[in-house]
Amino acid sequence: MSAVPRRLVEDEEAWKWPTEAKDAEKDGAGRRMPVPKPTSRPTNTVADVLEKERELPPFASEENEAKLPPLQSVVELTNALQRPTREGEGEGDLTMALQQPLPPLESQMKRAEAMEDGSGVAEDGSQWKRESGVERGDHGYVRRWTRVSGKSAEGVPFEESWWSATDVRGLKAMGADKRGGDTTGRTWREAWEETLHPPSAKGGAAVIEKWAHKWCKPGEDLAADAEEDDQAWEESWFERHRANGATERGAYKTGQKGNKAWHARWGELWDGKGRANKWTDQWDENEDGSKQGDKWEEDFGPDGRGSKHGETWHAAADGTRWAKWWSEDHLGDGTVQKRGHSTSGEHWDVQEHQDTWFESKPHFGFDLALVHSRVLMDLKEPPEELGPGTSDL
Repeated sequence: MSAVPRRLVEDEEAWKWPTEAKDAEKDGAGRRMPVPKPTSRPTNTVADVLEKERELPPFASEENEAKLPPLQSVVELTNALQRPTREGEGEGDLTMALQQPLPPLESQMKRAEAMEDGSGVAEDGSQWKRESGVERGDHGYVRRWTRVSGKSAEGVPFEESWWSATDVRGLKAMGADKRGGDTTGRTWREAWEETLHPPSAKGGAAVIEKWAHKWCKPGEDLAADAEEDDQAWEESWFERHRANGATERGAYKTGQKGNKAWHARWGELWDGKGRANKWTDQWDENEDGSKQGDKWEEDFGPDGRGSKHGETWHAAADGTRWAKWWSEDHLGDGTVQKRGHSTSGEHWDVQEHQDTWFESKPHFGFDLALVHSRVLMDLKEPPEELGPGTSDL
């Protein structure tokens, strides 16, 4: 049985979100993009989203506990020790970043939910601890959470938590957080959250928003000559839909192996009044210190007037830089002014007649987001008489 590096067992820093992700709101071109951050409270599981049909009691009775067979291993409680997967590196599958973390198996959820709070040692020597609680706040706010944590038989730490929250104003929210690793020193984490914000008292539209974030990195001994599957990687995405028709979506993905790294991000925004904005930006960092990338952006109004522009660039290790820029001004009457130039002396400025096409409204908006958030919508609001409250913890 292999030993686990002491730093992995004891170092809580191993599960912090990578610095690269926190700084990812701004790239070399100065573009900013919201990057979802995990909540600081204990977080409750993705199985609530996919398996809401079964109504499991939040806390087990002594009778239920007595019926449970002896716990053989913590893998019967969680899949936080199972390495997460990524969605690929190409631009074409960037949209596939809109995926939730891997849900636990139904048997794992049933076992974890049926247990009472407490701790123990499974038959294979793995250790577990189950905690749960209910928090209460103003406006009838009620938040229920459960957390399962411990160590595998090999001494690898893990933690999985899940939660849901509602209040009398119409707030509905749920989410989950998983953290794990293996005996080679790899660590990983994945989290997601889904929230319905009710219309505000000042007339603001209802909003449903979702985000997810996951990463995996090899141990220090594997990082230098990691195989394809052992590369460090990270993915995050968010989407925000308003009842007034406005929608915003975005994603960020990155990977690293030794001195090579790649990054890709994209964003989309519809203001609900006919304006549409889309952009993408991707770049690579090579082992010899050179970099290259390309990006583009388009912005159109409801009358068909708008613009497109982009850049392709390369920077050598010695600082030499090459770039080509292009732009299109769509005047709304079928006339398009095209301009461009490059550092190598290219230049053009022409006018052409062509059709202008852009996506004036999202194909997936507020109404569809509600349909696809059935479990979130099924969360029961607390009785209005609850009113203000305090935490039970």
